[in-house]
Amino acid sequence: MFTHSKEKPNRCQFCNKGFACDSNRKKHELVHLDNKVFKCKVPGCKEGFNYYTSLQMHVQSVHCDEKFGCSLCAKRYSSVSLCCACPGSRAHTRVYTET
Repeated sequence: MFTHSKEKPNRCQFCNKGFACDSNRKKHELVHLDNKVFKCKVPGCKEGFNYYTSLQMHVQSVHCDEKFGCSLCAKRYSSVSLCCACPGSRAHTRVYTET
């Protein structure tokens, strides 16, 4: 295994990017395929994704109720992590606190 060395003998067949671990190469190669195996099951939505986590983020950000709000503005988000402009974000806070 080449995890802690700089050797990356496993190459992507599409872009030649190197990976120390063959399983990471296989996961990466999904990016190049048009076969989106994870389909959104919300009626009317035709989105598809290569990764299950991408599907989960899509469903949460597009189809879930917006329940997390910023205390400085009226913006609302479906999760704390998607609330990039939440009060904890220095850039967002700076916009509302600068005069």
